[in-house]
Order: sequence, then structure tokens, then C-alpha cells
Amino acid sequence: MPRKHFFARGGDGPSSKATTRSAVRTVAWRLCVSDWRSTQRLQRALARLKLVDATTSDIAAGSPLANALGLLDALPIDQRRVAVLYYIEDLPVDDIAALLDVPPGTVKSRLSRGREALRRSLAADQG
Repeated sequence: MPRKHFFARGGDGPSSKATTRSAVRTVAWRLCVSDWRSTQRLQRALARLKLVDATTSDIAAGSPLANALGLLDALPIDQRRVAVLYYIEDLPVDDIAALLDVPPGTVKSRLSRGREALRRSLAADQG
């Protein structure tokens, strides 16, 4: 039996575009997870060899980067995804909207809410 191409499951028509978009999104997400897991394995191996501190994974505690990562981790997952894609991956709002399959206005509102939450967290830390 011949194998079908991964992206050709939906056939022709509007549903095939949604299926293709969904498949591409899934592959991209799995590649990101795989890359993250590889990085985690490397960090654990380096820690076992005493090349980095196991608790900080080469990011000094109290550094601006460690503080920023801590603040990002405190955001709700939807806001965190949008913030990472926009500020770290440098994707434009329209690309993020297409990737997450949400309207651009939703991406903008998540960015706005995320920025406000970060602003409140920073103000609480300083005050």
C-alpha cells in the first residue's frame, strides 16, 4: 500500500489548509520540545562533570537573565508563548497569529496583558 505524504491527509479544499497548518504547527512545536530536551540533557551532563552549577545551569542566580526568566515563568502559558515568540524569537504579530491559529488582535491583547503583568511584578520587586 503506497504511503501518503504527511501533509496530504486532508485532500483538497479548505479543510486541507487547516490540516496542513495544524501539522506544521505540531512539527514545529515538537522540534522546539526536542531541542529543549537536548539542552536539558546537556546541562545535566555538564553538571555531573562539575562544569556548571547544577542549580543554575550556567546562569548566575540573581542575574538579570535569571530574573527575566523567572518573571516569564510566572506568566500564564498563553501570554508566555506570545511573549517568547515576539520578544525572543522576533516574530511579527501576524506570524504569531498564524502559528497559534488565533486572530492578530488576540496576540496583541496577550502581549499587552503579559507586559502589564511583567510591569506589576517588576514594580512589586522594586517596591
